[in-house]
Amino acid sequence: MELHVNRANVEALLATPQQLLAEVTAQVFGDALRYCPVDTGQMIASMRMEVRPGVGFVSVGTDHWMYTEYGARPHKIRPRGNYPLRFFWRRIGQIVTPWEVDHPGTPTVAYMRRALYKDRNAFSFGLAPVNAPGFEYPGEKFSGND
Repeated sequence: MELHVNRANVEALLATPQQLLAEVTAQVFGDALRYCPVDTGQMIASMRMEVRPGVGFVSVGTDHWMYTEYGARPHKIRPRGNYPLRFFWRRIGQIVTPWEVDHPGTPTVAYMRRALYKDRNAFSFGLAPVNAPGFEYPGEKFSGND
């Protein structure tokens, strides 16, 4: 078997992994934005994406992201000082000031894991697996079933 290398394409081939990493990171970021539940919009507004050589990051900058991602058990909420809680209760349409609230818990949403573990097809990046039908080396042709 004979393999010919076009030196003009070597630089492009070396850049391909970083470009692929940037594309995958951007897709994960976009999916995380789409899957994230919206109440106040604070979590979506705090999401960031960064790509460095060899690594891509997607992050959420709030202190409550983990309760949305992983859920929370039912629990009591109490004030931190010598004053009652104060909030608008939508169900009754007015401001309430209790000393304690029984929170029912939060269901797991897993928006980030769903985005991260989504099956991504190599063809969506313009890449073909080596055993794809019609993939050929000089002098040999692979049918995809070999």
